[in-house]
Amino acid sequence: METAVSREGFPNRRRAETLGGADRPLAQFSEHEPSEFSEFATEALQALAAAPAEQRLGVFQVYAIRVYARAEVDGIAVGDVSDELEEIARRHDIATLAGGQGALQHILSEAALGRRALVQASAKTPDAPLAWEGRIIKASELRMMQFPPLKYTLPGLIPIGFTIFASKPKVGKSWFMLDVSLAVTIPRMTLGNLQPCEGDVLYLALEDSKRRLQNRIDKLLSPFSQEWPPRLDLVTQWSRGADAVTEIDQWCARHPQARMVVIDVIEKIRPPENGNGAKRLYALDYEAISPLQKIAHDREISVVGITHLRKQEADDVYDTVSGSLGVTGAADTTLLLQRQAGGVTLHAIGRDIEQSENALQFNKGTCRWTILGSAADVHRSAERGRVLAALEEAAAPMKPKEIQIAAELTSRNATDILLGKMVKAGEIVRVAQGLYALPPGQTELKDRLEGTKAASLSVLSEGGKGSAAAQTADNGGESNNLSDLSALSGGERPGRKKSRRPRLAERPLEPARRTEC
Repeated sequence: METAVSREGFPNRRRAETLGGADRPLAQFSEHEPSEFSEFATEALQALAAAPAEQRLGVFQVYAIRVYARAEVDGIAVGDVSDELEEIARRHDIATLAGGQGALQHILSEAALGRRALVQASAKTPDAPLAWEGRIIKASELRMMQFPPLKYTLPGLIPIGFTIFASKPKVGKSWFMLDVSLAVTIPRMTLGNLQPCEGDVLYLALEDSKRRLQNRIDKLLSPFSQEWPPRLDLVTQWSRGADAVTEIDQWCARHPQARMVVIDVIEKIRPPENGNGAKRLYALDYEAISPLQKIAHDREISVVGITHLRKQEADDVYDTVSGSLGVTGAADTTLLLQRQAGGVTLHAIGRDIEQSENALQFNKGTCRWTILGSAADVHRSAERGRVLAALEEAAAPMKPKEIQIAAELTSRNATDILLGKMVKAGEIVRVAQGLYALPPGQTELKDRLEGTKAASLSVLSEGGKGSAAAQTADNGGESNNLSDLSALSGGERPGRKKSRRPRLAERPLEPARRTEC
């Protein structure tokens, strides 16, 4: 015998809704909650007595299930309840209405089974805590919470979390991160005046051989260094996909003082393509980065994934990172090493750092990068130096277009603006309409540069004096491909005629920047 269960947990809902006619709706029976079982049984007897004979079977079914439910709540034995209900059924001849004593026993059995559903339904009140409620944070409570200071592995550039570090091939990003890794494990200053936090480092050099790694570290460390850092673990082969993430987490577990993991390059540990194009590229990139980000935050370390830039240019420099926006979207921090006409710029943006653009210089003698300062200031000073060098070499007044070509300026509008500022500062003079020259009586370039910002940023032309060993192979003829790092590295681009440039004095470094570890 099938029964339809109502929203209150009663069988025969459609039939029961009509009980008692218009004057006795179902609510009178279903919502009645006596404090004692005997009172509830009395109410059942009264309801049966008031109901027409053809409706008594439905009223009995409604009250039977509620009597059983009340009994379970009060701890009354099921057998006692069955005896009471059988007595009520006998008085109103329910067995005859149900079609015999067997049918009555079936009704009672269903009522006994349905009592648990009714008890459970009554227990689910609006006040019961839900799973998602435990994740809610009140704004007033958040205001009073206190958190420890944000940790950085490299002040202002690499905080705790996942960092994506990108550049075009052979610009020098591997030298950059290997130098930072050595600075974390020795420890020592890096990038000129940055003091990283000390700790253990795992460096996945997945595009290098052991010989190349040996040669690079030999160049980055002082010739007088007697011991290489034992806290730097180097690997040239690693697993892919989920296994790669698991192994990184296992390394962190074995190194309680782990500080940073460098993956050079991130593509080497991503799972191979399975030919399934069902997922969008964004989702695939995001899923590849998210486990590494989780390890970084759970272990409170920095994970740096090195990748490349795509060939296609973009209005936003961060859109040139290889892959979809899922790569930079999942990363906490994005570092981008970009070579431009004016030099090399390190772009930095992230959730926990201030956006910055710093000019860099690569020293071929030590194979180390140095932050020169704000890219805008450094490149602007470099442009002024090139303008002065062009006017001195010409030894005659020049037109703006000629100056633009000789000084390698980006546009005619930028050239006009720069020339106007230099005239106002007294660095050059306007001898006639559209003609510019050096101030009269000043023949030495050094004298004119002392009054400009370029005097403090001269590393643009001095940094190129490096040893021949740093310009050739990492030993055995393997090229390190750093001879084309632009003017900031001191070298000339292939195929371009070498021009005379002002040789300026070294810029003094700013005080060292440290962070709480």
